[in-house]
Amino acid sequence: MLERTKRRWRLTGRITAISIGLGVALSLASEGVEPIALLNGAVLGGLIGAALTMLEVFWLSARGGAALVKDWPLGLVLALRTVLYALCITAAYAVVMAFHKSAAGFAELGGTLAQALPVALVFSLALMVRRMLGPQATAHFLTGRYHRPRAEERLVLFLDVQESTALAERMGDVLFFEFLARTVFDISESVIECGGEVHRYVGDEVIVTWKLSHGKADHRALACPFVIAERIEENRAEYLDRFGTAPNLRGGFHAGPLIVGEMGDVKREIVMLGDTMNTAARIEGTCRSAGHNLLASADALARSVLPPDLTAESIGSVVLRGKSTGMELFALAPRAIANGAPREYARAMNGGTIRQRGIAGGTLPTLLTAMALLASAPVSAGTAEGGRMQGYDFEFTSIDGDKLPLSQYRGQPVLVVNTASFCGYTPQYQDLEALWRSYRERGLVVIGVPSNDFGAQEPGSATEIKQFCEGNYAVDFPLADKQTVIGDKAHPFFRWIADELGEAGTPRWNFHKYLIAPDGSIAGAWPSRVRPTDKEITAEVEALLTK
Repeated sequence: MLERTKRRWRLTGRITAISIGLGVALSLASEGVEPIALLNGAVLGGLIGAALTMLEVFWLSARGGAALVKDWPLGLVLALRTVLYALCITAAYAVVMAFHKSAAGFAELGGTLAQALPVALVFSLALMVRRMLGPQATAHFLTGRYHRPRAEERLVLFLDVQESTALAERMGDVLFFEFLARTVFDISESVIECGGEVHRYVGDEVIVTWKLSHGKADHRALACPFVIAERIEENRAEYLDRFGTAPNLRGGFHAGPLIVGEMGDVKREIVMLGDTMNTAARIEGTCRSAGHNLLASADALARSVLPPDLTAESIGSVVLRGKSTGMELFALAPRAIANGAPREYARAMNGGTIRQRGIAGGTLPTLLTAMALLASAPVSAGTAEGGRMQGYDFEFTSIDGDKLPLSQYRGQPVLVVNTASFCGYTPQYQDLEALWRSYRERGLVVIGVPSNDFGAQEPGSATEIKQFCEGNYAVDFPLADKQTVIGDKAHPFFRWIADELGEAGTPRWNFHKYLIAPDGSIAGAWPSRVRPTDKEITAEVEALLTK
């Protein structure tokens, strides 16, 4: 199961448990130790807590729901959320009434819905304010953390859309505004995923900050621009269809002290002031002249954790605009790739995924639990394994046009890899060939599946791909014809992978590797950065071959 989905279920379980306790407490307070009333309170509280939490975290605040309503007017979104919340509360009451077979209770459901609507409206407003201000900012305003200015150490990222002036002239003001709004939407979702806080949108720039806990930002901060790049890449087709282009970003990191506090009266906001903010902006402005899309200061690197799959290469000392002395800057990039990166570069620790604080953190659990408390007023007593698909049930077409059924390899381990000819990982063809030659006599099969899904890095025909692989890397392991490996149009084998492993297990870039065990199950999956000859893979191959 996808790690993000697991976190959502864990959050649902926690809030449901709390809501059950609150329902019981309300029953005790209103009706005393009456067993049937306590049961009613527990069931009603649990149902409301579970229903509201699942509605919020699996749809309304998740990517699907947010993408659906992002262009709706605020009033329409508020109305939708209010009605859905009220229906969930009423449905919970209906379940309790059905449990008691209470005709009178069912007759009162209209009144229950009428009572639920104002409660739902209040909490819908609270959640929408949270969405508009940001999870952290909402909590800061409520607690008065920055009512008086205070000094804090923060990591700051300035992001800017490249060639924005030319894009605006070509698109026109209205379409360019829509383009920026869509870009900001993708950036913001990724920032929340990486534990950051969107401080401000300034024209075509986005300012992001991370509070330095224990003096350092965690590994997700420096990975954030690459997570954003991957999200944009995933949505490239939509950008091209609507705007004729997709955004390219550049950014600058710096870390240091800032003064943070509330400012304004008619329009109140949390403001961050200090040289750290100005320096981050200057670093981002240096990207163009330096020929790099992402730069970081030495202070930024010293105050954050560099993910193991990123490199920081010094470009020397640079005198920033408005400064009198030089500052050493570093170009950040994924290992072995010059431009862009899939999300796997941001994955380190935490079980290989990024914690999504936007759902599990902040004020959302508190608001949902409080709503369950208010809504759960006491009610008186009136698959079988044998049917599952296996890896050997699928068939490819070979690069020569012949059938390539995996069933012919039943009982043997098979390594399936989505490949590309013009990728930073393309030299892994050599490692795949080496792995194939080392273990083929013992039964290992290696199959390359060319795909143009990532960065359009496999544009050639079957003949061109075959000639490239044989001519440059002497490949003689089986190659399939070019396939789609992600999305609804993916080859059935890769749709099966998605069903078995969840979204986290689908290919995130070229040269994602899947090892099928002799019994047809998935024995292992490795991202692009893990070379085919790495001991992680060879150890698993050895284990399968010795069984």
